[in-house]
Amino acid sequence: MDQFVRTVFGYLNGPMGIVFLGVMLVVSVILVRGDKVYR
Repeated sequence: MDQFVRTVFGYLNGPMGIVFLGVMLVVSVILVRGDKVYR
């Protein structure tokens, strides 16, 4: 698990950090909207 965390922070420090954060934001929005729809 520690290695996974280090890898994630490594991506965040690199140029892929912006892309990664963008993907996480989109996924979170989809989950929230989907949760509202199902409710």
